[in-house]
Amino acid sequence: MSYQYPDRISVEVTEELAVNPRHAVLDIVVEGESSFFGDAAFKKSKEIAKLVEELKSVEYDENNIRLESISIQTNSGKVLKSSSARFNLKLDKIGLDVIPKLLSICANQKNIEVKDMEYYFGNLEKEKAKLLQLACSNSKQQGELIAKEFCVDMRSIYSMAQKWNHPIEHGLSRSHLGGMKMSKSRGMAEPELSGLDYISNFESKLQLTLKVEFRVGEFK
Repeated sequence: MSYQYPDRISVEVTEELAVNPRHAVLDIVVEGESSFFGDAAFKKSKEIAKLVEELKSVEYDENNIRLESISIQTNSGKVLKSSSARFNLKLDKIGLDVIPKLLSICANQKNIEVKDMEYYFGNLEKEKAKLLQLACSNSKQQGELIAKEFCVDMRSIYSMAQKWNHPIEHGLSRSHLGGMKMSKSRGMAEPELSGLDYISNFESKLQLTLKVEFRVGEFK
């Protein structure tokens, strides 16, 4: 046996765990009228005020609504009270059980466009620790089984590498809503939904591939 390159047994295991998101984040655009910018526009817009009241009815906290940007369009170049405006809003920390209600509210209110919805999973530290413990245990069992069959002693760990496949990237996962126009036109009994691909199963997978090399002795 070379002490520079000791005899080794290489084991690779892959384990996965089902995980659920903590909450959802919804990006919407509200079309209305405004001659204000910033927080003033948010507070004085009749369209946003109506939306906020509807959201309160399903116990959604209005403090989780953020005004990302506002664009005002005018034909004369002057900002008037009747200037058309587009409010880009982010609805944060939406409980998973509230998502269908919020989508229904958006569908039944005029001039609302749902741009995107994302799921937030958090850091998953507890889930990762559980998965790592399982992968280590199974790796050791496999190494011991191989060593036993080859009649060699398993002595120590020579190297170990982890490869994680997260259900999310930077904390958010796309829900495949796409650009969903949700508006109620005159004379329509039901809201017109286009491009809607709502997934009610929020479960995803956290996966770990663990590769371990164990140092072993010579044949007995």
